[in-house]
Amino acid sequence: MVSRRGRDYLDSDDHASSTLVEDETAVNFVRATTPRSAGLFAGWLGLVVFYFGLEQGLIKLGASTGEALPLSFLPSPSSPSPLYSLGWGKVIAIAFSWIVGFASTFAEPALAALALKAEAMSSSFSRSSLLLSVSVGVGSGIAMGVARLLFQLNLFYILVFAYAIALVLTAFSKEEVVAVAWDSAGVTTGPVTVPLVVALGLGISRGMGVGDGFGILSCASVSPIIFVLISAMLRRRVKP
Repeated sequence: MVSRRGRDYLDSDDHASSTLVEDETAVNFVRATTPRSAGLFAGWLGLVVFYFGLEQGLIKLGASTGEALPLSFLPSPSSPSPLYSLGWGKVIAIAFSWIVGFASTFAEPALAALALKAEAMSSSFSRSSLLLSVSVGVGSGIAMGVARLLFQLNLFYILVFAYAIALVLTAFSKEEVVAVAWDSAGVTTGPVTVPLVVALGLGISRGMGVGDGFGILSCASVSPIIFVLISAMLRRRVKP
């Protein structure tokens, strides 16, 4: 039999062991949650800074640039003699829109992630070819959308024709290529492209005095599908 003193000693030893286990558990919990908390805070801070940059940088840049573009070829009270003729001014505005679309898409984080995954999962793409084809496609789509604003074209016919081309190319492409190509259209909804392009379109519409400044993103969504499908077909022909 164990004496009362012995039982008290054993109870105190068990209590000390359980306290030690609880302390170690608490320490491990703090160690495990500290990096997560720091990561969450860093993520939140990054989003705040990113949103501030969009609000004060890209959106204002797109709006001011869009309003200034028509002034280079259209007479106004502040600029009765434009820098360029009407024809050359529209060409310059479309070319500038292409450059803006290409640059903003090439810097899109979502596109970089898609290109890495596509290169790892499929031999039909390389990271650089997908980046270039999507960027060129979005730039071409934005240029097409700006041309629609400048020449007052019908958006319905543009989209029907573009999606008809995309569907025909889809019918002659491999399944893995089709999946990546149609997913690449989602890059036009990224946090860099959307604010800049929408602000650019609205700025151009205000500068020209027209009420419809939307539709550019719809043109930019279908164009990368076409360019990615064409790029994959060309890569398949060239690749031995």
